[in-house]
Amino acid sequence: MVTGVTPGGVTVTATSGAASGTAAVTVGPAVPVASVTVTPGSATLVIPGTVQLAVALRDANGKLLYPRPTTWTSDNTTVARVDANGLVTPVAVGSATVTATREGLSGATAITVDAPVLAFLSERDGSQGVYVTNADGSAVARLTSNTWVNELAWSPNGQKIAFVSDLNVYYEIYVTNADGSAQAILTNNAAYNLQPAWSPDGQKIAFLSDRDGNYEIYAMNADGSAQTRLTNNPADDYAPVWSPDGQKIAFVSLRDGNYEIYVMNADGSAQTNLTSNAADDLAPAWSPDGLKIAFESIRDGNYYRIYVMNADGSAQTRLTNGAASDLLPRWRP
Repeated sequence: MVTGVTPGGVTVTATSGAASGTAAVTVGPAVPVASVTVTPGSATLVIPGTVQLAVALRDANGKLLYPRPTTWTSDNTTVARVDANGLVTPVAVGSATVTATREGLSGATAITVDAPVLAFLSERDGSQGVYVTNADGSAVARLTSNTWVNELAWSPNGQKIAFVSDLNVYYEIYVTNADGSAQAILTNNAAYNLQPAWSPDGQKIAFLSDRDGNYEIYAMNADGSAQTRLTNNPADDYAPVWSPDGQKIAFVSLRDGNYEIYVMNADGSAQTNLTSNAADDLAPAWSPDGLKIAFESIRDGNYYRIYVMNADGSAQTRLTNGAASDLLPRWRP
């Protein structure tokens, strides 16, 4: 293949053994660029996603020209950067215009960088990982790689995400910044560590672990230090949920032979059975003011119903009564 470099004439020779042949090649002046178009014309990103831009050069008749070196620039590199090949990388929330220039002509695309507002799990890239997206779902970015993630939980300030992964064989609790940076393992022991739950001030994480033989509730600082066992009995305890003021933790326990909802102080003291009946009670959820706890129970028949009680366990009241199970009550913030 012969590629023209500058206008002029050249002879190209091909040789095979003792035989050869030549061809005269004339390189004419390059057809001037008349328009520069960048696609897509606009793009929305969340950190740490990227978008690859493409440029089309056309002559005065609208004919697509052979690709030529193009200069890429961003007018706001504090929001989005672009490399020499048109790959755009978001830096911070905001807007930027990325421009491609050739022979004094240019085309541009509008770049918007949104804050991620929703985290979710997906297998779309082969291994189930943590992804984030903006409010309308138009921008999606993967935060984790080379690992299988089962659970995730946002920190109260939205700056970090705790998640559970079996990257180290056992399920461990990790934390990452919301942009996927600074991923770190918090628990790191030869046991299963599950169900991370942030305290309302973001300073602590309650979680489930079987490191001492059966599943118990533990708490640790948000950096993984000071891991402390809060419950200690032969039966399993599950599903820690902080009260809105961070002073108490509700959880589910099998210590009475069936699933009951307990509450304890944040240091593990004063563990108290709130539901105390022969049926299973599950999924505690504190009201925003901390005065009530909603939960699910099968105490009144063959289906789970939604109930609510005062935070001390009094005034337990059934809220639903359908012809199917009602599960996982969640209060509006």
